[in-house]
Amino acid sequence: MVCKITWSPRALEDLRDAVRYIRRDDPEAARRFGLKLIEKAETLASLPERGRVIRKFQNPNIREIFLGPYRIAYRIHRDPASVEIVRLWHGARSEEDLELQSIVMSVKPKKSWREKLADSKGLPKVIPITGRMSRKWGTGTVVIPAPLEVDALMRQVPKGKVVTVNRLRATLARRHGATIGCPITTGIFAWIAAHAAVEAQALGRKRVTPWWRTLKAEGELNPKFPGGVEAQARLLRAEGHTILPGKGKKPPRVANLEGRLAM
Repeated sequence: MVCKITWSPRALEDLRDAVRYIRRDDPEAARRFGLKLIEKAETLASLPERGRVIRKFQNPNIREIFLGPYRIAYRIHRDPASVEIVRLWHGARSEEDLELQSIVMSVKPKKSWREKLADSKGLPKVIPITGRMSRKWGTGTVVIPAPLEVDALMRQVPKGKVVTVNRLRATLARRHGATIGCPITTGIFAWIAAHAAVEAQALGRKRVTPWWRTLKAEGELNPKFPGGVEAQARLLRAEGHTILPGKGKKPPRVANLEGRLAM
C-alpha cells in the first residue's frame, strides 16, 4: 500500500517555525534540517504503521515518528489510503502546550477496522442466485456471510496450516445450506479481518486472528493484506511454509498447498 502524504496547515506552520529558528544561526543547516523532516514524513507513504501509537489517544490511526528530538504526529486515513501530518514539535514541549488533542480530534474519525468487522449489516443471509449472478454462479442459492463469521473461520486455522478464500466459502455454504458462498463478500471480510487484527495488535492485544494464514483462491498471497505480500510471506515462512515466487502479475504462493490446507 502506498499512501498519499498531506500536511495540515498547523503542521506546515510548525515546519516553518522550526526552520526559522535554526536559520537565525545557520541558514544552510536550517535548509538541510527542513528537508530531513520532509523526507522523514515521506517514509510513511510505504509504511504508514511504522510509527508508534500515541498512548494518549489509544487510536491505532494516530501515531508518531521521530527525527532526533523532534516528534512528528500523524493520522492514518484508510479510505482512500493517506497519511496526514498533524503536528511536529521539539520533544521538550508538552502535548498540552500544543493543544494536540483538540487538533487531532478536530476531524470526525472514520470507523476503525474493528468497528467494521463488528458491523453485521443484517448478515448473514441466503439469497437465490438470479439475473447476472447466474451467469457466473449457475443456479441455486448463495450465502452472504457476516464479517465476524469469516473472522471466526480464519481464527480456526492452526500454526503450520493455511486456508484459501474458496475453502472459507465452501465451509460457509455448508453451514448455511447454500449452494455457494459469496466470493466477493468473503474476500472483502477476510481483508477487513486482517486489518482489524493488526489494529488490535497495535493496541496491545496479544492474541489476534492469524490473518496471514488466509490465502487467495489458488493459494496466492494477498497484496491487499496489511504490509502487502512481503509481510504475509515473512509470517508464513516463520511458520515453516515455503513461498514460491510470483509469475508476471500473479503474486507469490504457498508451496505444497494441498498438504497445508486446514479446511
